[in-house]
Amino acid sequence: MINRSIDMILETSGQPAPTEEEVQFAAQRNEPNGKKTMLAWYWKICGAEYDQQHG
Repeated sequence: MINRSIDMILETSGQPAPTEEEVQFAAQRNEPNGKKTMLAWYWKICGAEYDQQHG
């Protein structure tokens, strides 16, 4: 069996490669306290950055 990277598989399937943010979202989604939607995940990330800058 030939090992191919996910980028190569997506390139041949016509799908764009996932962005870094999409990869990070997918990695946390199934964790016990993970955010289930991309919008909720953005609120969590951006809110933490705001709190850090203004806290």
